[in-house]
Order: sequence, then structure tokens, then C-alpha cells
Amino acid sequence: MGNEQSGANGGGGGSSGVSTSLSFLAGKKEKDLLKRSGQVVVVRPGSDQLPNPADDEIVKRFKEIPKFYPVLRSALNQASLRDPPDITMKIGPRPILRFAYRLQDHLAQCALAVATEQDALTAVIRNVEYALSSITGKVTERKKRFDRLAGELQRARELQTQIINVRFLLQDLVPCVETLNEILPVEERLPSLNLGRVLERTPVVSSGESSPEQGTMSRALWLTETVTTSTISNNLHIEPVEELTVIDKPSKAQHRP
Repeated sequence: MGNEQSGANGGGGGSSGVSTSLSFLAGKKEKDLLKRSGQVVVVRPGSDQLPNPADDEIVKRFKEIPKFYPVLRSALNQASLRDPPDITMKIGPRPILRFAYRLQDHLAQCALAVATEQDALTAVIRNVEYALSSITGKVTERKKRFDRLAGELQRARELQTQIINVRFLLQDLVPCVETLNEILPVEERLPSLNLGRVLERTPVVSSGESSPEQGTMSRALWLTETVTTSTISNNLHIEPVEELTVIDKPSKAQHRP
């Protein structure tokens, strides 16, 4: 009788066929399987299939909507689409003409704006070219002045070098002249040649010029004036002096036998 009750309870308890007296063992086994696998246990797989999108009512309604084409179907650039023969009767020329007039007016305004900007740009370019040409002319003229000044300074340096050489020659020549003057008799001697001031002369700087730059400028002006004076003196023609040669003839007393 106890077996029948246990069998009845087992039959009504589930489809596992495990008696109630051993049900705790079955629960323990299931827990062990869950712990070992570590995954989700599917008790009952789903039997519902995915719906077909083609069978959806909303999709069917969207497919029933007809396609809309423009008036000029050839504008879509598809070979299968052509304009109907009565298209010219459906389209009025006045709106297209008004649109063409508006487009023409817009393009004319754009062209006028571009022409105005071009004229303004041309005027600016001319002003810039004039300014550049004037600046170039000033720079060229200043370069010519500097070149001319550099040439004058070079000539001044050459003249200064020649003057220094002449001074050295005079310094060597003055003692010789004094020696020759002392050899002559007293009545034929010339006055002493005093060239100390000439040999020791240096460019004089004014008292107002205190800076080295001002002294350099004054010396440059003095050299320029010297070059100008030397150029004028070189242009003058001085006739050469006739040279006389004195020959001492032997006396007649020396030729007597």
C-alpha cells in the first residue's frame, strides 16, 4: 500500500519517474550538473519560428503604394523611363520662360559684380605698379649716387696714398737738400727749406664736431674737396719749362805740353 501511494505520488509529481523518497538525490544531481557546466540550462527549447517579413501586413501596404515619377521622366537618366508623347501639352512655357528670365537676371547681376571687382582690382594693381616703379626709380637713383660716391672715395683713397708717398719722399729728400745747401758757398746758399708744417699736417676737425662719426664725415668732405681741386688742376695744361744743360770746358792751361 505504501508502494502504491509512492507510485501514485511519483506519477503525479512529474515526468522524471523518480520517487519522492529519492527526489532529494535528483535535486542534488541537477545542482551538480549546473555547477559543472556553468551555462544556462534550456528546459524547453522554443518552438516558435521567425516571422517572414514578406508576410507582414505593413510591408504589404507599403508595396501597394504606387511609385511617383517627375513630369520629365527622362531626367532620371534611366533607359526604361521615357517621356510620354503628350508631355509638351501638359507643361506650360510661361513658367519656364519666367524661370529663364530670373536666371538671366541673376547671372547678369553676378557678372556686373564680378566686372566691378575686376575694375577695382585693376585700379589697385595699377597703383601698386606705379608705387613699385617709383620705389625702383628712387632705389636706382640712390644706388647711382652711392656708386658715384664710392668712386670718389676710392679716388680720394688713391690720392691720399699718393700724398703719403710724396710726404715720405719729401722726408727723405729734405735732408739731402739741406746737405747740398751746406756744401755750397755762403753767398750761393739758399734759404733753409722748412717743410715741417707740410709734412706733419693733418685734417683739422672743427671744435663743434665731438663725435667720431662727425670727424669721419668732415674728413670725407675734406677729401672730396681735395679730389675736386686735384681734378681741376689736372685739367689745366701747364707748359713745360725749357731745360738748360751746363757743361764745364777745360781751361787752355791744362792742354799745354
